[in-house]
Amino acid sequence: MAKKQRKEPILQYELSGLGLLTLSALALGRLGWVGRSLDIAAIYLAGSWSFLIPIFIAYGALYMMVRRTTFPWHSRHMGLLVLLVTLLTLVEFDFYQYLGQYYPNEPIPLFHASLLAMNDLRNQVLAGAQVGSAAARIGGGLIGFAFFQLFNSLFGLFGLLVVLTVLALVGMLLLFQMSLVAVVQKGSRWVERQLEALWKGSKQYIVLLFGPEKPKDKDRKGKKEQAEAKPKRSRASRDNALIVDAEWTHADGTAPDEPVPPVVHDFASTRTTRSASAVDSEADAEAVKPTLTQVGSQLVMRYPEPKGGNRPLQHAAPPTSEKRKPMEEYPVGAPVHDENYQVPPVSLFRAADARKAGINHRGVQENARKLEKTFESFGVQAKVLEISRGPTVTRYEIQPAVGVKVSKIVSLTDDIALALAARDIRIEAPVPGKPVVGIEVPNDEIAVVTLREVLESPEFMDVTSKLSLALGRDISGQPIVGNLQKMPHLLVAGATGSGKSVAINGMIASILLKAKPHEVKLMMIDPKMVELSGYNGIPHLLTPVVTDPRKAAFALKRVIEEMESRYQSFADRGARDIERYNELIQREGADPLPYIVVIVDELADLMMVAPGEVEDAICRIAQMARAAGIHLIVATQRPSVDVITGVIKANIPSRIAFSVSSMADSRTILDGGGAEKLLGRGDMLYLPVGASKPVRVQGAFVSEEEIEKLVDYVKSQQNVVYTVDLNGTVEDASSGHASDLDDLFVDAVDLVVEAGTASVSMIQRRFRVGYSRAARIVDQMELEGLVGPFEGSKPREVTVGAEEWAVMRHNYLSNRSQAE
Repeated sequence: MAKKQRKEPILQYELSGLGLLTLSALALGRLGWVGRSLDIAAIYLAGSWSFLIPIFIAYGALYMMVRRTTFPWHSRHMGLLVLLVTLLTLVEFDFYQYLGQYYPNEPIPLFHASLLAMNDLRNQVLAGAQVGSAAARIGGGLIGFAFFQLFNSLFGLFGLLVVLTVLALVGMLLLFQMSLVAVVQKGSRWVERQLEALWKGSKQYIVLLFGPEKPKDKDRKGKKEQAEAKPKRSRASRDNALIVDAEWTHADGTAPDEPVPPVVHDFASTRTTRSASAVDSEADAEAVKPTLTQVGSQLVMRYPEPKGGNRPLQHAAPPTSEKRKPMEEYPVGAPVHDENYQVPPVSLFRAADARKAGINHRGVQENARKLEKTFESFGVQAKVLEISRGPTVTRYEIQPAVGVKVSKIVSLTDDIALALAARDIRIEAPVPGKPVVGIEVPNDEIAVVTLREVLESPEFMDVTSKLSLALGRDISGQPIVGNLQKMPHLLVAGATGSGKSVAINGMIASILLKAKPHEVKLMMIDPKMVELSGYNGIPHLLTPVVTDPRKAAFALKRVIEEMESRYQSFADRGARDIERYNELIQREGADPLPYIVVIVDELADLMMVAPGEVEDAICRIAQMARAAGIHLIVATQRPSVDVITGVIKANIPSRIAFSVSSMADSRTILDGGGAEKLLGRGDMLYLPVGASKPVRVQGAFVSEEEIEKLVDYVKSQQNVVYTVDLNGTVEDASSGHASDLDDLFVDAVDLVVEAGTASVSMIQRRFRVGYSRAARIVDQMELEGLVGPFEGSKPREVTVGAEEWAVMRHNYLSNRSQAE
């Protein structure tokens, strides 16, 4: 029934579009009585340009058929309408000027003359004469006459031309979604470049004809004073045979004729060019949704409620830690394979701002000179070759002279920051693949890199992998796209507010834009309960978002069970990985196995509740799950060694580090410093598997509103059917946990209930056991809800009374006897 409900409105749009296209064709060809009547109606509306009316209707019909929605009056279409009205008014003004020669000294009967001309053309059309309406001089029809009379009465003839010029400009800006200021700035820069090129060419001819210009006396005097004021060279510089007069030289020992300014690259120039062609209005983003309904000025999304089967699965007994917090029940059913599912369009996301502030060339050139002078003052000869402005930082690529150690440049970090008056700088020595040292200086303003501009890039669109991740842009402005299949697992860490959660949302959105629900399945674990809970109900989920930290270990164990089951199936078929296995079963007509991505948003909270179980599960998945098509994305805001253990780091080679507070945290994530110098707000270091050094990336920003649109679209395409059952773990735990309790558990509870407090040392003394066993007994009491949490040096509070414990004691003893 759901498929039929989705096809009915689509068929309605196509039928309406075909009908309008047919009427437009009849009107343009004046075919039969219907075509001639429609053309006559267009003549009365638009006069000489009557053919524009059926053309506009044909465009609307094609839009409805392709986009499968009603025709929206957004800014682009309003621009078309403004241009049409302006053209018809201008044609009417031309007809008014034409009539003026026949009525030189009396009022011009414009309406009467227009009506007579339109009636004459109508008679010719009815008679079947092949006469073009554009060739006839009949004005702009009723539309042109109405606006001409309005503007003429308000502004006069000269004011009418001014208003029509402004309206034409407004229509062009709305149609092409351009900024007038940006167009003027771009035109002025083009003129400036042309004049500069012309001046350089003329200067070369002047030098060729008259020779080089001789320096004046004042110039000679100034150069002499400058040479006297130049600081003396250090001994190391004097000993270097490749340094001539303390000036930077080429690698072959020759000095350049004149200083060559560094090449400046601005990421915003290529970004504006690439995104301007793809910028759509917000109404376009809303109109592409096939299930959106427009009510007044608002767009309302309607989608069916999630449903699921009632076929529960049998599972092994869960751990004892599941008793304290009951979980909500949810239906479980068989997986759904729907080829009619449509992946979300990129237009759901906000486009990049086409306006560009541009780079301050004078400022970066001055910084380049300051860098060279600072190096020279410390006896280091180096030259700035290139300057790359990125979204977050500007990198100055320094090429040291032969004989200059890289460590000497690195040791001048604080002096360089002082010379440039920068908040902090980061030195990359050397830049991978280049014979230069990169000095990264923070920009005054951090540019926002939208997720849509990365999704529209060829680096993301041309990749066939269903697990492509749009991360952001590097310093040179190139889009950075990761492939989770090659990583094969990813560790994301950073302090609070550094952009970690936004990056996780961007990764999830990238997967949803590439994969259908039967191709990739997601399992999300969110102990914070607010970051990923908005994805509940999307058809890609294996289970609802797991928010209970105690249940996360059991969810990870279910993933391990799925991994082992897949490997058993691979062994039976003789396949080595999921790609080969899917090829084999597709030949037999069976549905392929989906990829599974496990996303853990906060690892630190899980490691506090069940460190052993969580670490073991993550390590098993990270070690073995790649060939089974199971991948991990683990995130944490506390990158300490007790959270990101050595075993976890060894099995997750790909890392992303956001801003952290200390170098120790940076070394925990990246095995090296650098993350402590990041600026926050999405500034990150990306270290993929196999890379020698991390890449600095400005993360792509995606807002909550964009995520809500994406989730609504995905929900409207297919109903969710959860396929992994986490139900019943609470009840199963209550029946199976008694055998896991310590033999002294009941006696120890008798002691703490009688004493009113519980402590490890008290159990050690009374029962003469070691610290580990006594601490394990107290932890079991806490899991059973008999004592309170740990409060430092204070004893734990007992939460049950003597009478309540007497009843529970009988149940514990009976369960133990049954288990034995």
